[in-house]
Amino acid sequence: MVDGGSTDQSHAILDQYRDHLSALIREPDEGQSDAIAKGLALAEGEFFNWINSDDLLMPGTLWEVASRCPPAADLYTFSVEVFGDDVHPYLMHNRNLSATAMLRADRYSFSQPGLWFRTKYVQDCGGIDRNLNYGFDWDLLVRYLAKHPRVHYSASVGARFRLHEESKTVVEFGKDDEDANRFLQESGRIRDKLEASLSTSLANASRLGRLRAPWNDWLVKNLDDRDSSPLVSASKIGWRALKQPRVTFTWRTAGTILRLLSRYVRPKSSIGQRAMTHH
Repeated sequence: MVDGGSTDQSHAILDQYRDHLSALIREPDEGQSDAIAKGLALAEGEFFNWINSDDLLMPGTLWEVASRCPPAADLYTFSVEVFGDDVHPYLMHNRNLSATAMLRADRYSFSQPGLWFRTKYVQDCGGIDRNLNYGFDWDLLVRYLAKHPRVHYSASVGARFRLHEESKTVVEFGKDDEDANRFLQESGRIRDKLEASLSTSLANASRLGRLRAPWNDWLVKNLDDRDSSPLVSASKIGWRALKQPRVTFTWRTAGTILRLLSRYVRPKSSIGQRAMTHH
């Protein structure tokens, strides 16, 4: 347990459970990545993960990792439930995780609280980069999967992530231009570092990912634009995709077009819906 100077009730709770903790660090840190790196330095278990004090592990998560992780798996993943005071709960899934997919900005998704690494492999690949503030989990996962690519996907929900104002700032890449710029600058530094240290094929994947990132952001804006006709938005995406197919012809592009066009599909009758439910 690493406490960098909390001002809530954490101190009293930690004192209550002190005998059950293998280690407790109470000292100022240089940020979240620094605190996690301190914990990793003391980690002795077979599996490694971290969770914030306001998030939750689901009952049975630790048992499942310890008892069901296949010996050949390098990474064991769960889905994660996102919740909050003004948030209707929804699931974030870990899918299609590979160093290539992540660097190339392919269609993948990851949620850190649902990732369980092999501790020795985390240490072997360099651990947490303390110099990063936003993308240290993404950076670690790419480096980890580059060396240890075998992923096991559990059907279970392993954690609950609490969405509040502070976490929204990170999730939404910043509420203002200054914060967004810091995030983008750090993302560029991460890619610079990875391209210099990983294999040629992964470095090339990252360079392609740099080109795709603005395109993916533009796809999201078109999908969220409810003022424009879905047909017009889909046509605009298709036309622009033809101009640079190596960058834009992706599953993400196809999925965005299909989601836009699906808005024209009329809902089935209630009878049809009930019939489908019984299949």
